[in-house]
Amino acid sequence: MVIFSNAKINIGLYVMDKRPDGYHNIESLIVPIALYDVLELHHSTAGDRFKVWGMELPDADNLCIKAVDLLREDYPQIGPVDSYLIKNIPSGAGLAGGSSNASFMLQGLSDLFGLGLKGDTLKKYASQLGSDCPFFIDNQPQLARGRGVDLSPFPLDLKAYTLVLVKPEFAISTREAYQALRLDQESRSLEYDLKRPLEEWREAISNDFEIALTPRFPKIGEIKQSLYDAGALYASMTGAGSVVYGLFETPPETSLFHEFGQVYLSRFL
Repeated sequence: MVIFSNAKINIGLYVMDKRPDGYHNIESLIVPIALYDVLELHHSTAGDRFKVWGMELPDADNLCIKAVDLLREDYPQIGPVDSYLIKNIPSGAGLAGGSSNASFMLQGLSDLFGLGLKGDTLKKYASQLGSDCPFFIDNQPQLARGRGVDLSPFPLDLKAYTLVLVKPEFAISTREAYQALRLDQESRSLEYDLKRPLEEWREAISNDFEIALTPRFPKIGEIKQSLYDAGALYASMTGAGSVVYGLFETPPETSLFHEFGQVYLSRFL
């Protein structure tokens, strides 16, 4: 079984306040994009085996392994699995590659062993693996609230636009991003802002992590400006960084951005 595990970007990310459980309340639009890792699953005759290409991934940090262990607790009929993962989605980038892998692992295990798990059941397990994981069960534009797992479909079609992703040489950990954050108590509504014409998003929609991290990582601001200079209608850092993306009506010359790091030409799903 071969599964294509896609990335996501955030359009707007407002961090509201800290919750009693230690998480933060957020509001963000999460959108799936065409940048993929490849996950291959097979029945095994020699116990669980997991191999990764393209990235060093210790077992203790591997959400795919955690997904197998989590689901097997309730479904002991899940037998030994050979898992192979080819990583194309960069880590520490705000693209949720690891979360995507874990969610698609849950769905793949359900199919491989005939469990018939769907929708809310899969989301229940996904939410135990990480705040970004439940999004990939429905894998459509969704407005995320609360700690990021309160999801509601959002009618937004951006398939006509080209997406350019620029990954600088540095990565940013989620912990580092939250440490840099200064909470803004100003009342804001991303849902309202997203209904503005796309041409107004540049002034209306922001990412609180980008605002907090740009002084420490000025390349973020330089990449964003270069995307606008190349004709982007909207540009922003995604998630807690470090990837910065731009939306274009026509594909730009990607060589314009090579000085900043890795460049990916993508589209919305």
